[in-house]
Amino acid sequence: MKRFLLSIGLSLILLGMSYGQTTLSAGDVVLSVFNSDGDDDIYFVLLKDIESGTIIKFTDNGWLPETGAFETDEGILTWTATTDVAKGTEIPIFDSDGTQTTQYGTIVENDPSFLLGLGGDQITIFQGTIGSPTNLYYFDNSTNGLEVTDAAITANDDSGLPSGLTAGTNAYVHGAHSDDNYQYNCPLISDASISNVLAAFMNSANYDSESSLGTYASTNCNFSDASISGDAGWRLLSLPITGGDVEDISDDTPVQGIADGDDSGATTNFILYQSGNSFTKPSNVSTTWGDGFGFGLYFYNNTTNGSSTLPVTLDVTGSEPSSNVVVNLNTTASGSTGGSGASDSKYTLVGNPFASNFDLSSFTVSAGTGIQDNVHFWNDGSGSYSAIDRTSTSGYVVAPWQGFWVEVLSSESATQITFPTSGKTTSSVDGTFFSKQLNNKGDISFTLSSENTYDEAIRLAFREYATTAMDNADASKFTPLIPNYATMAFASDNRLKSVESLPYNLEEEVTLSLQPQLVGVDGEFTFGWNGLETIPGEWELILHDYDTGENIDMRAASEYVFTAGAQAKANPNPLSLLSGPAAVAMKAKADANRFGITIRPTSVSNETEDSPAAFALEQNYPNPFNPSTTISYSVQEAGAVSIIVYNLMGQKVATLLDETKAAGQYNVRWNAAGAASGMYYYRLEAGGQSITRKMTLIK
Repeated sequence: MKRFLLSIGLSLILLGMSYGQTTLSAGDVVLSVFNSDGDDDIYFVLLKDIESGTIIKFTDNGWLPETGAFETDEGILTWTATTDVAKGTEIPIFDSDGTQTTQYGTIVENDPSFLLGLGGDQITIFQGTIGSPTNLYYFDNSTNGLEVTDAAITANDDSGLPSGLTAGTNAYVHGAHSDDNYQYNCPLISDASISNVLAAFMNSANYDSESSLGTYASTNCNFSDASISGDAGWRLLSLPITGGDVEDISDDTPVQGIADGDDSGATTNFILYQSGNSFTKPSNVSTTWGDGFGFGLYFYNNTTNGSSTLPVTLDVTGSEPSSNVVVNLNTTASGSTGGSGASDSKYTLVGNPFASNFDLSSFTVSAGTGIQDNVHFWNDGSGSYSAIDRTSTSGYVVAPWQGFWVEVLSSESATQITFPTSGKTTSSVDGTFFSKQLNNKGDISFTLSSENTYDEAIRLAFREYATTAMDNADASKFTPLIPNYATMAFASDNRLKSVESLPYNLEEEVTLSLQPQLVGVDGEFTFGWNGLETIPGEWELILHDYDTGENIDMRAASEYVFTAGAQAKANPNPLSLLSGPAAVAMKAKADANRFGITIRPTSVSNETEDSPAAFALEQNYPNPFNPSTTISYSVQEAGAVSIIVYNLMGQKVATLLDETKAAGQYNVRWNAAGAASGMYYYRLEAGGQSITRKMTLIK
């Protein structure tokens, strides 16, 4: 019997080219189409994003449990991704008359050729090498069935279940179909949870079998999840599957106040608004309300009565609507029962009915006339509604699960709208209102400690509304009310700050000055930080110690230890630092910025700070300066290095460096207290090369 293996290798070299590699875990890849009637066509689905260069190998080798290894008498087909490929992508490999073609990558066949047997085959997905695999997924289409525990299996018998996989979880084990074809053809899986997708792939009821590929009806092909984050409150949502009911939600979060729900006697937290002009609740958990309608769900953000703390993930398994979705609009005006205010409008709670992003500019009035351009999203983060113009030229793209209100004036006759399948799009989402978080923000907190002192020193705050100048998110640093202390502060805007704020959408590299204040204490100090997970992962953060020339990758460490002497004697009367009832804010000293932090919004190099890529001289910081500034430079190889400062007439003003340095990156400081205001040149010379830059001293 032939055996078939789908493997994901760790090799970084293929055909002489170097690639990246994504490390996968069990269940990150599944087989979706298997055909052995003649041409050996294979489809597989990624349940995790992969990098360009990820390698997937196909072979007929079977697994021998008694040796814990694969057989080695079958051929191998190697697929290599030539681009980054997103989670949910289905990748076909076609074999026609011995010629293989593929998508999203390249393929190379190694001798002997692989073939799928008409009597059935077994397919394993693994990462690593054939001699040292990490198994990811298993598909058994064996006529004789799988021998999972037989320790006496030989190379001529059925294979066993590869190590690390479990039947029914990430291994599909069954008898062969008569024609040896399997298809679970799901070309799009949107934000699927791995557990739900695997459960569907392991369900034999979801498979169809035909004599040739291309005639299958998709079955339960769409999976979608939504992460509800923030705090307790209402969210307006919509199911991304056809025929959904309350139970599709109640398996992920409690639904209360509804028959057969988690607590039928509690206050209702699941509401509908369709016909009439008031909210209603479903009759029971089996209630359906129709594709394209929205619903309101309250999340409690606690562990009472079966609830969970946020974030909570909602996920559903099922088919999205296969054709245009028509929604009947509410025809009762909100003020018809005697109310006032918006008495001339009719509202309907609707939502994206598909498991794909949807462009709201594409839905149309399909019966009657007139619908307002603006739709309304409940923004729990701001505690208000957000009105968005759906008719704008660029459109407005929403994610699966997004619910919203449409409005029709009572003078208009619109009774139906249609969500066309043509409105589905791969364009990025313009807005999502699942989270109560109003603005993107991040915080990196720092501490400074020694044997005898501790300071909750400073915080670096990233806010959408922040600027690089002093703004509402900044805070001054106050003088401690004790005689001996050690503090760290940001030095900018002619003051010391306990909080320095920067824009969350930072686009340019920024270097911040840090100034320690050591009064009556000296010795060894530990400067620690945490919170880097709250800012974009691609940002680089480098801590500079200008005294020692060290540069620390802050993502690779959580603290830095340094030694320093006291800058001043203990203050015996800290109350003398007060002015009336208020503490005095600390002032920056021009020549005391020992440390700095450089933030690079995007990675500009794979080289580490202490392994420079080239001979380089950076712009001094700060610039202009008074009276001190720091110059960063790097040398590519060991040798004599000099940095000399010249005035505009070419006269030497100062020699900052003249010594032998090893290859690396360094800093040097110039205290220009004795120099006159004006422009100066500084030149780096090393290894027969030189670079010159300008700087400005202002007193």
